[in-house]
Amino acid sequence: MDKLGKDISQLVTPYLHTAQLQRSLTGDSCTSLCKSLVAFPVAQKPCLFQFDFNGAPERATSELPFVALGSGQGIADPFLALLRRLLWPKEEPTLAEGRFAAVWTIDHVRRTNPGGVGGDVQLASLDSSPGKMPTVTVATESAINEHLQSVELAEAAIVEQIRGQGNVGPAELPPKT
Repeated sequence: MDKLGKDISQLVTPYLHTAQLQRSLTGDSCTSLCKSLVAFPVAQKPCLFQFDFNGAPERATSELPFVALGSGQGIADPFLALLRRLLWPKEEPTLAEGRFAAVWTIDHVRRTNPGGVGGDVQLASLDSSPGKMPTVTVATESAINEHLQSVELAEAAIVEQIRGQGNVGPAELPPKT
C-alpha cells in the first residue's frame, strides 16, 4: 500500500497543482481530481484498495467491505450501507452476494442519477481459491442480466411486502447514455 501510494502521489502531484489553479479560477477543482480502486493479491488473498487523489491508501476490510467512487458515490454509499445493514450485519458477503450487491448498486445509481451515471453495467471480480493465486473474472452480459433480473425480483418483493400486493412488475430502466 505504501509503495503504490507513494507512486500514485508522485504521478498525481502535477494534477494537484492544476486542481489548485482551477480552484482559484473557478472555485471548484473536482474535475481535476480522481480516486482509484485497485484490487490485487496480498499473501495470495484478494485485497481491495482505494487510493485518494493524493495517493493515500485505504484497504477494504470486513468492517467496511464496500467502496464506491465517481459521480455516483453520494448515492451508492448510503445504498451500500443499507444493503450491508440488512443482508450482512455481522458477516461478509460471499463473492456471489458481493457481485449481486455491486450490480444492484450500479443499477440503483443509474436509475437515481441517469444523467450522471449510465451505460451498461460492467463487473469484474478478484476470486481466490485456497493455496492458489487470485484470478480475475469478468462477468458476462448474461451473468449481469441474471443479477439485474434478481434485482427486479427483490425490488418487486419489497413493494409487495410494503403494499401487501401481488404481481408487482419490475420498474423500467432509464435509457442508456
